[in-house]
Amino acid sequence: MESSERYRDLSDIIVDFLDASDHRFTINLHYHNGYELFFFRRAQAQLLVDNQVLDIGNGDWLLINPFVMHTAYQLFPGPYARYYINIASTQMDQAMLQLGLEPVSKQSGQAAFRHIKAGSGTPLEEYRMLAIHELYQNKPNQWQARLIAELALLLTDLNQIARREPLSQETGTQDRFQQRLIYRLLAAVDEHFRDGLSLADLETQFFVSRYYICRLFKQETGLTLSQYINRKRVSLAQQLLKDPELNVAQVCREVGFLYPQHFTSVFRQMTGMTPSNYRKSSEKAGR
Repeated sequence: MESSERYRDLSDIIVDFLDASDHRFTINLHYHNGYELFFFRRAQAQLLVDNQVLDIGNGDWLLINPFVMHTAYQLFPGPYARYYINIASTQMDQAMLQLGLEPVSKQSGQAAFRHIKAGSGTPLEEYRMLAIHELYQNKPNQWQARLIAELALLLTDLNQIARREPLSQETGTQDRFQQRLIYRLLAAVDEHFRDGLSLADLETQFFVSRYYICRLFKQETGLTLSQYINRKRVSLAQQLLKDPELNVAQVCREVGFLYPQHFTSVFRQMTGMTPSNYRKSSEKAGR
């Protein structure tokens, strides 16, 4: 019989998707030196985490902190589909500090894990997970910087959800048309947020008014369309500013701002410092 406890070291980011008609294989009790994030799209299971048995269902999220023992306690017959991210804690916490966000270790406090039940969040969190998986699979230009920026925002959003009461079933229920539309909107914005995307473009593409788009986007994500785009641009800029081969003007253009003055204004508003000062502080922190 194999040992029931196993340490698994993490040195690289791992992003995985498993979709099985019947999930049967056994996972031994183990722990890592990094964070593990699961999104269970379809699952009926029980997981043993830090000596606690968790009931896992469709749409649940689970974040397990470093060096916390865990395993699959019981996997019930039936469809099983889950997304999974594994990243070293030092790498993730350092990235979040550089992005001006609270590290995951501080967000979690003394908790060994965060279990977020389905219906507690918005479609934005699931979409972020899908976008991260797509970046990892396709590895486009600057994929690592973009992936870490997306993951940092996802972890921060999940922590905020975990701190509040779950939404009622009525609040979480969505019209099918609205659900399909918000996913298509998020996909379009994520693909073109660096290309000067406008409300007029979205209006033409999706055959709905810009006023409906704005209202739906705010309703389902908690952000205005402009806030969402600027958040993505600034998060990516924070990653790119760590590259000494790119000057500030190049970063400005790369993330989708037409004018350096506008870039500096938005960046300062969201981070409290100019891009140049942010670069200097990041260089000092990295020494």
